[in-house]
Amino acid sequence: MTQPNLGKKIADLRKAKGLTQDELVEKCNISVRTLQRIESGEGSPRSYTLRIIFDALDYSQVDSNEISSNSPGSIISFRLEQFYRYFLDLFNLKT
Repeated sequence: MTQPNLGKKIADLRKAKGLTQDELVEKCNISVRTLQRIESGEGSPRSYTLRIIFDALDYSQVDSNEISSNSPGSIISFRLEQFYRYFLDLFNLKT
């Protein structure tokens, strides 16, 4: 999922849950500016941050609607993107 699509997805999920940005920020223990940047498509959030947000929104990152079992190409793309994010996390770990 590209960054702008990811931000839109998070904003849509947040609104569907009836949460404001401030309420989601409290649940995730992140800054308001971080959430604003993610939702607007600025920058590239760490996968750890995304996991916290998705957990707070009760959303599984691997949604059956996003990856069709009839489309091997989409599964491969998803796995490559997932590998890429994990690889980036190796260099972005907080100590």
